[in-house]
Amino acid sequence: DQRLAHRLGRAPGLPRQVEHTALARPLFLGVADPADPARLVAAITATAVASSPGAPPVGELSLVAVRPDWRRRGLGAALVAAALAHLADAGVRTALTYVDAGNESALAFFTQTGFQERGARVYYEPQDR
Repeated sequence: DQRLAHRLGRAPGLPRQVEHTALARPLFLGVADPADPARLVAAITATAVASSPGAPPVGELSLVAVRPDWRRRGLGAALVAAALAHLADAGVRTALTYVDAGNESALAFFTQTGFQERGARVYYEPQDR
């Protein structure tokens, strides 16, 4: 996996002490198909998490999904912008997401929305027995 991080500006009007302690309520945004409102065509989740005691919270985008036939219409970028604004309003200055190293379209998308690669993680799974 490749970890991408995005730097956020400080939310205007937030007292500095709140900036370092506030955790945003988890956010879920979905976009319904106008032809079938029960069907989501795009969604995102964002959460502010405490990275370590005394450290500022870090925002995490844990779900960013757009159905293939709805891509390249600006939905993903609009959802990411809304999620980052939500996190910034809570005093979060850094957000991250995880992308599979082989997912070139997702890597390109997050780069275009302002994220930068910050590192990589290797996950191990048990072998089938």
